[in-house]
Amino acid sequence: MSPLPASALTIEPSSELAALATARHKRLPVVRPMSCAGVFYPNDPASYASVLGALSARMRGGAERPYKAMILPHAGLAYCGPIAITGYRSIAHAMSVKRVVLLSPAHRMAFTGMAVPDAEAFDTPFGPLLVDLEGLAQARRLPSVTLLDAAFDREHGVEAHFPLIRRYLPNAAIVPVILGAVSRQAVVDFLSWMWGGPETLIIISSDLSHYLDGDQARALDLESAGFIERFEGASLTARHACGFRGIGALIDQARARDLRTLRLDVRHSGDVTGKSDRVVGYAAYGFEPAETATLPPALAQELAKVARQALRYAVARGRAPEVALETFPEALRTHMRS
Repeated sequence: MSPLPASALTIEPSSELAALATARHKRLPVVRPMSCAGVFYPNDPASYASVLGALSARMRGGAERPYKAMILPHAGLAYCGPIAITGYRSIAHAMSVKRVVLLSPAHRMAFTGMAVPDAEAFDTPFGPLLVDLEGLAQARRLPSVTLLDAAFDREHGVEAHFPLIRRYLPNAAIVPVILGAVSRQAVVDFLSWMWGGPETLIIISSDLSHYLDGDQARALDLESAGFIERFEGASLTARHACGFRGIGALIDQARARDLRTLRLDVRHSGDVTGKSDRVVGYAAYGFEPAETATLPPALAQELAKVARQALRYAVARGRAPEVALETFPEALRTHMRS
């Protein structure tokens, strides 16, 4: 993907979002300014678009799918960009998503329960991202959810996603939620309460391993990937992922609602930057209903090709070939549930 042309750098609000803003007492919404710009992502649209273009060349693919929920990273764009972009660009029904329920662990402030903001919109390099006020009101009906605007000060776990949501889901408003000290069951109940239909996308914001060397990180991240793909959410701890509570709750919902998950990318920051000391691990996963969860045609063809080659090898040499799994596309490494 080449850098966006100048004409695409300013993204106008959709008519529905503009109407929503107008409906708020006939005035523009109060917009919370960016607090992580210049550190976690570029603070102007031209620079951000240029970085997106460069990082998109390092994506590992990912066909568009009707995902209902995703696990995506929240580190600086320069470190996790290809993994996050892979996830956002794979949402087949992006234009029909009206609400993004975004859950992140707290990094800056200790508190009990789940926090939602007082803001009506969050600024991004591409223009304001509106808060879904109806969704926010719905969330606040749960006893575990409280209005705590201070929890959003410099909270990159949610803010790193805002420009990407504004860019790739232009018709969506957000319900951003930060998880403090809260039980897994409370998060499960929250997801069930906010689940909605195809208009609602659930995103669990989380990185994986933190500050190990490249080999250690890869081993731990593959262990985490196995837990996610086998729906063993209870096995995940803070050692595996900072967002383990949100991921575990999503896995519980996915099992109850008969979803399937597909691995889109699992890498660490060293794979992106080339520096393999003190890396952070990242993952992009999509969850979709079982009835649509089939391999994309290109991957199905690749799998059939490999199977034919393996059979020819076995017939010719009398033994199965050695398989280098790391050379396969990420999706073909997924432990798919039946």
